[in-house]
Amino acid sequence: MKRWLQILGVALLVSATAGVLPGFAGGDAGVAGSVAAVRGEVRATGPRGDRLLAMKGPVFVSDTIRTGKGARAQLLFRDNTVVSLGENTVMTIAAYSWDAEKRDGAMKTRVEEGTFRVLGGLITRTAPKSFATETPAATIGIRGSMYAGSFHGNQLQVVFTGGRGIYVVNPYGQVDLDQPGYGTRVTVGAPPEPPSRMAGPELAGLIEGLGAGNGGGQPGLQLSPENADLLGFEPGAGIDGGTLPLTERLAPELPATRTGDIQSGEVMKEATKPVPDPAGHPYAP
Repeated sequence: MKRWLQILGVALLVSATAGVLPGFAGGDAGVAGSVAAVRGEVRATGPRGDRLLAMKGPVFVSDTIRTGKGARAQLLFRDNTVVSLGENTVMTIAAYSWDAEKRDGAMKTRVEEGTFRVLGGLITRTAPKSFATETPAATIGIRGSMYAGSFHGNQLQVVFTGGRGIYVVNPYGQVDLDQPGYGTRVTVGAPPEPPSRMAGPELAGLIEGLGAGNGGGQPGLQLSPENADLLGFEPGAGIDGGTLPLTERLAPELPATRTGDIQSGEVMKEATKPVPDPAGHPYAP
């Protein structure tokens, strides 16, 4: 199977003193981050009008991002949070702020439809209560972690893929997920289901961004090389059933300098490097 996303030579160098993306420091009010990778037609609609997103282009607070059929996008935010979107996905950057000097910020995204993956950045370490992904079925909170999810029809499916843990909450209940490979389903108007280990095709489908049905995978799916390596399979391995042998790379205490990536490793290697504080000391969670 082809790679989920091509990394077209983008160099993501994190500022050593400000902790923001090059080109977005200082006076670009409303800039939340930039496009790290893109394939197919991906559009943004917001206060700055409707526009086609391209590599290294900015994304703004209040932008609604839409990916077309077969399209993919990866967004790198100023605090090094990475959000990846599968095809036919609609996500709004509802709120975003990041003060590198004070190490404080907030981020709220809202997914109306489609497949998404999140690798939490500095906000999830310094202000985790201010970071959330909203969907029509439930809200996902994070504690310096990674997760993948999909919302189709009236059902949300979420899987925890590494870090300290996440929680999924709505007015009817809450579940906590802290074991990689475990997830939950939530139907609109109902409490989250108890955590359960996600079957191989389901997890592979989320990771590869197929978005089949309610986030389910397809038997016989071939994993891309980087995702097969992450999940403990040989490159090009097919997923026919059962559960995936998640490796230590998805351990609960994933170091900040390791990628934990499930889409494009080269982007993550840069995005997850520790950022020195103004005094020159690397920030550690």
